[in-house]
Amino acid sequence: MQVFRVYHHERKGYCAIPVTFSWAAFATSFLWAAANGLWGKAGILFIAFAGMGAMLVTAGQLNSQMMLLAVAAGLALVPLWAGMQANHWYCERLEKQGYKLVKKINAESAQSAIRSAQPKEARRKS
Repeated sequence: MQVFRVYHHERKGYCAIPVTFSWAAFATSFLWAAANGLWGKAGILFIAFAGMGAMLVTAGQLNSQMMLLAVAAGLALVPLWAGMQANHWYCERLEKQGYKLVKKINAESAQSAIRSAQPKEARRKS
């Protein structure tokens, strides 16, 4: 079972977001953020990776082991940060769009979390 945050919007309906590490954001970082409309976060992640690329070139030219170590640490930590924060960032975006948190719930899937969070009258209609 997984924990989901279930949100409701008056017009757009229900949405369930898992409270877990996002492997997609870990693997694709700024691309994931941009694809989900998180432009500020995408920009920050892009600048971080571009900065590490510049540091890598500089470290190679200066033959600096410490700078290479800093780049390696950055390349490990930035994707971890993105993966750990991704779903939280997405939840904040939903709240800015007018979604309201209905409840946190343990469920097998997003659909079952949404069904459990809906009022009984709405479950009968669907």
